[in-house]
Amino acid sequence: MKKLINLTMFDLLKGVAMLGVVFGHSFGGENAVLGDVVGKILYSLLMPAFFVVSGYWLKKKEIKVGVKTSFEYLFVPFVIVVLLINLVGLGHRLLQNDISSWLNEFLIPSLLVSTAGANRVGPMWFVFALFLAWCLFYIVISIKNQKVQWMLVLLAAIIGGALMPFKLPFQIAQGLVAFSFVYCGYILKKKKLLDAKQHPLVYIVMFLAWICTVVFGSMNMYAYDVDYGIVSIIGSLCGALIIIKLFLYINLLEWYVLDGIRWVGRYSMWFLCIHAVEHAVFPWKILFRFVEQGTVIGSLTQFLLRLIFIIVGCIVFQNVQRYWIRRKEKSKL
Repeated sequence: MKKLINLTMFDLLKGVAMLGVVFGHSFGGENAVLGDVVGKILYSLLMPAFFVVSGYWLKKKEIKVGVKTSFEYLFVPFVIVVLLINLVGLGHRLLQNDISSWLNEFLIPSLLVSTAGANRVGPMWFVFALFLAWCLFYIVISIKNQKVQWMLVLLAAIIGGALMPFKLPFQIAQGLVAFSFVYCGYILKKKKLLDAKQHPLVYIVMFLAWICTVVFGSMNMYAYDVDYGIVSIIGSLCGALIIIKLFLYINLLEWYVLDGIRWVGRYSMWFLCIHAVEHAVFPWKILFRFVEQGTVIGSLTQFLLRLIFIIVGCIVFQNVQRYWIRRKEKSKL
């Protein structure tokens, strides 16, 4: 039996979250198969949980070193993916002689990192928001007084929630809210809270807080839709913490089928980046000539084809990475 706390303890959760993102994009939006309630549940849990677990393994670093790490791990992949999306989009729009569409849907939203209105930024909003969150984390964590740290975290959540309706560019509001989630993930590790047993009443209160967010409000950061600001943020955080704890126990299971999901979680960044490209530029209208869009069959077919495309892409990148590692090792001999 595996330990509850280990280096791969979040792989299953991240894998399910990535599959949930692809599922939401296949069954929601234009396909309109995914119900509003299911969509609100997914949005209120998946991204907040991802932000929290991303902060769990962060450590205190000099601001310069921390920002550099954030830049290399998050900003560089963001730029590469968005650049690729824009190049493909430009080629397609040139063939259609519709350069204005490329400017309005591709280039301008990409430069502004805006998901308001028509855009092809897609899932990469999360990567940029996480980049901002990490940078803020390394700045705030350099402050020795932890009370001041918590005041800044709370202030970031309040300001971020209040700014959401204004749909500011550069994911400013999302970055502030994401920072509060990331910091909570850091505290989970520092205080060893995932190891500690909590009274059942604590989980009941947290569950009710999350349910109120889903039933009476919303927590869709992509769409700048956070109805009650800090209240919805706290409710969503409660739901994320519950789902994290739940998946730690599920992760103890040694079912073969779960290994594939853990693999997706292990390569979640590649998975998200490939999905972002496919989501933005792949001509899915070809598929809907054969199966009707907005139906269960049509959405399921798109979902499965997307998974095949993304997984194949991840395997290719994995093999390329291994090849370059072997080359470097041989060059050192």
